[in-house]
Amino acid sequence: MGFEMRLMFAAMAAIVPVTVMLGAAHANAAGYGEVSCTTSAVDSRAEAVCVNPGERSATVALTGVCSNMRPFYQADVRVAAHATVTLTEDCGPDEHPLYQYAWGAVGDGPALPRLR
Repeated sequence: MGFEMRLMFAAMAAIVPVTVMLGAAHANAAGYGEVSCTTSAVDSRAEAVCVNPGERSATVALTGVCSNMRPFYQADVRVAAHATVTLTEDCGPDEHPLYQYAWGAVGDGPALPRLR
């Protein structure tokens, strides 16, 4: 096996674990009492469904980028205890979300610091 082939296998071995870890983070998994969000692209829209199974209210956020390179950001969306909320962002005609991510934080604070 040549040097180039060994180098390629070493690079793949380094990249695969990082890709798996990043993919796992995108699943937005949460344990009991925490907010969990799942995202999907539906035609030109990015949608996030966030569930708060806990006893306290929560705050959720949705962020992403459309195919026209327009970023979107929704933050500080309140979710009552034992409630579900759907966040939607439309990228516009003939566009679609390239990337979308949603998350939540239990309590009265914002899910993210305010962007200024």
